[in-house]
Amino acid sequence: MSPVAKISRVLVGVDFDDASAAALKMAGVLASTWDAEITVFHSSTPEAPAYFTADQIEALEAEREQSRAGTADQLRVFAEQQVRRAVHVVVEEGPPE
Repeated sequence: MSPVAKISRVLVGVDFDDASAAALKMAGVLASTWDAEITVFHSSTPEAPAYFTADQIEALEAEREQSRAGTADQLRVFAEQQVRRAVHVVVEEGPPE
């Protein structure tokens, strides 16, 4: 019996820097070895200024939704440059915890 349990999923936090690229490459090796899924995660903490009106906040939220979609696309491309397997992409708002 192997001392290490089979890994089925690998989670990689990405902020698009060189360390993220290296982490994705390592995740690709692990995922290939264990035939595991890769989830690529990105988080940001945008905040509306306190003086924004309700209309401005509503417009900002619409822009954020478009931005999340664009970030997900960028994240997918970034991941595909580092690993040669399908990845699941997650983009969230809030502090990465």
